[in-house]
Amino acid sequence: GTQAAYRYWCINAVDELGASCGITKVAFDTIPGTGGVPIWVSGANGNILSGQLADAQAYVNDRKPLTDTPTLSHATEQTIAIAGTVRFKTGQNTTANRQAVGDAIDAFFAALPISTAGDPVTVDEAAIKAAIYGGAPGKIADADVTPSTDTVLSSGYVAVPDYTTLAWA
Repeated sequence: GTQAAYRYWCINAVDELGASCGITKVAFDTIPGTGGVPIWVSGANGNILSGQLADAQAYVNDRKPLTDTPTLSHATEQTIAIAGTVRFKTGQNTTANRQAVGDAIDAFFAALPISTAGDPVTVDEAAIKAAIYGGAPGKIADADVTPSTDTVLSSGYVAVPDYTTLAWA
């Protein structure tokens, strides 16, 4: 099968009741040339449940060519800690604005693919800050946050945010 076919099957995989397995990210390890097809998968905000992975594997197995042996596995999660303080303009430090910033951070990370040897993923610290400011446009006075450098993910890794220690002021 082609990578496009495997990507389609993984993203559209459902369990025996027809519920989505939740895969939104698919990447391929180096194909060994022996019929093996190593595939890393993840959901939008990190890995799917083990039962969902098993259901997705069964779904793909039902569709694969006879000569292929696809193996789905979780991508390795790499937590990117976002710490520091987001200072809102006067009167703008509201629950809704804090939630909007959190949603924007989550959306940024959900859009990042799984890193591969041929296409390594860089988690850009400036893009994280842009997501923070974009979450509440015109309402943030300053975002003094880390990480302060870019993070390059290893092959088979997927970035997940942790902003539980982010302070709001």
